[in-house]
Amino acid sequence: MSYYYYEGQTIDCDREGEEVKLFCPKCNLRDRKHKRDRPLWFNSKTLLFKCFCCDWTGKAKENADEGRRTGNVSMAREGVAPSRRLVFDVNKTKLSDEIVRYFAEKRGISQEVLIRMRITQEMKFLQNAGKEVMCIGFNFFENGELVNTKYRGLEKDFASRTGARTIPYNIDGIVTTRDCAIVEGETDALSFMQSRYYSVISVPNGANSNLDWLDPYVETHFENKDIIYIAVDMDEKGMMLRTELVRRLGKERCRIVTFAEGCKDANEHLMMHGTESLRACLAAAPEMPLEGVFTVKDVKDEFRTLFEQGADTGLSTGFDNLDGLLKLETGRLCVVTGVPNCGKSEFIDMLAVQMNMLHDWKTVFFSPENLPLQMHFAKHSEKLVGKGFKMGITSEEEYVGVYEFLKQNIFSIVPEKGFKLDNILKKAREVVRRKGVKMVVIDPFNRIDHQMEKGMAETQYISHFLDRLASFALSTGTLVVLVAHPRKLERDAITKRYPVPDMYCINGSANFFNKTDYGFAVEREDNSNLCTVHIQKVRFRNLGKCGQATFAFNLNNGRYSPCEVEKAPNGDRRPLYSPTLFDNSNWLIKKLAQKEAAAKQQEMSFDFGRVDCSTGMPD
Repeated sequence: MSYYYYEGQTIDCDREGEEVKLFCPKCNLRDRKHKRDRPLWFNSKTLLFKCFCCDWTGKAKENADEGRRTGNVSMAREGVAPSRRLVFDVNKTKLSDEIVRYFAEKRGISQEVLIRMRITQEMKFLQNAGKEVMCIGFNFFENGELVNTKYRGLEKDFASRTGARTIPYNIDGIVTTRDCAIVEGETDALSFMQSRYYSVISVPNGANSNLDWLDPYVETHFENKDIIYIAVDMDEKGMMLRTELVRRLGKERCRIVTFAEGCKDANEHLMMHGTESLRACLAAAPEMPLEGVFTVKDVKDEFRTLFEQGADTGLSTGFDNLDGLLKLETGRLCVVTGVPNCGKSEFIDMLAVQMNMLHDWKTVFFSPENLPLQMHFAKHSEKLVGKGFKMGITSEEEYVGVYEFLKQNIFSIVPEKGFKLDNILKKAREVVRRKGVKMVVIDPFNRIDHQMEKGMAETQYISHFLDRLASFALSTGTLVVLVAHPRKLERDAITKRYPVPDMYCINGSANFFNKTDYGFAVEREDNSNLCTVHIQKVRFRNLGKCGQATFAFNLNNGRYSPCEVEKAPNGDRRPLYSPTLFDNSNWLIKKLAQKEAAAKQQEMSFDFGRVDCSTGMPD
């Protein structure tokens, strides 16, 4: 037996081989039902490991001294990678006169607030300065424990603890309060505290519309809030952050804080107008407009943008031939139809994967026809890694990668209280708030438990049903996709093919056409892997037009590839293949490379030098 160590835990490797399954020392300490399970995947060469029960992950060491360290890994919440437990040194809270004077004169922050927030100072090597400088330490606590420290030189150079978790500043300060404020920087948070308002957090890493950091706190820290003040910077990036926060947290309880003219953030307002004026900004923050009652003033920013730049053309679907006919945007309803077994669901799955690869759209499905869940997830896996989903065909490394991707980006709704629309939309709204979902798929219409009021005609019911979906899409900032089967169609006596159904062919009401923003039908040839998407409605001309886009279906991985069409000698249509028609590459590898490049670019744009606090040297 071999022993490996990671952050105070011992991994007992009692099996031979490069990749083995072991008992997990973290979750085996819990009262688990299946004691014989070996959920920990371990690579004896790379020493990488991951537990598929408790999500514990990392790279182990063979050094025995590592195993003798005191303390275990602090797993504050499920799914967060463990990091070294930090110890808060109270001696470093003794600030020099220079630091205290800097806060008082340059930032308007008193020593009382610095003590309250346990501000520290320390000599640190800053990469941009190229030397050790005296730094201010903003300490990030969660449940009273130190999680991270962000260092700031007096010349605006920054550094952070290597490997520390990213959490909001002062997150413990809003746990039990009925209201809170969200700002963009730690100094802005201190500014509100100087004004005697302490229920304030600062977003990590500045203005960024990626709110993954919010996911673990939606239920524990924001569900109890009656009022949420959005007090971010009044610049372009701040406005983007504000829009996403309002979308995620709900406009019914968000209030937008504006600062005095010439002040872009809370600290500038504090310095120019004082504490009472800054606190008054909260009291003056208006409620969001009454639902259903608007003037042009309520959309003045959007109206101005439309005047200056013209209408938005929507987002690419990832298909060159389809983009000429259809561009997607949130706040819309899309209805998809087609005869049974024509590939409607398969094409929507592909569209969801494409939108995530290109635009980071997360998707939630209500899809009873794709149960059991593991089979539906396997379809997404094939499209992501470019090949069938089976041990020996797909490697363990690819499996781990696709597992992590699906866990973070694809969700499925199976309401416990039945398939009523109320239950489906309630769960979908929760996923939108907690996970930032942008696309909601309801597949199909006929599997919903429809609750028609007594005396209501079917046409009236469907009209009301579609209105609710459109309202949901608009209020949550999502694209809602509804898959609906047509009524029974007759085959052509000569060609033996079904006619292409349109929105009016959907059983029940012409409102499927009238009330949708996007409408298209999926058609698949019986004798070939040819698929044609018929765009039959695009409500706004800036988002597309009617037409047809043809694809070849890849049986190896369920992907669709744009293609030309030729006629066979018997008159049947078939794809005109080319050497580059099918892409069987692993898209997750490309996605990871793009994210790493984007992260480096963002780090450079923020001029954010990182430092290893255990050595005091740059990474």
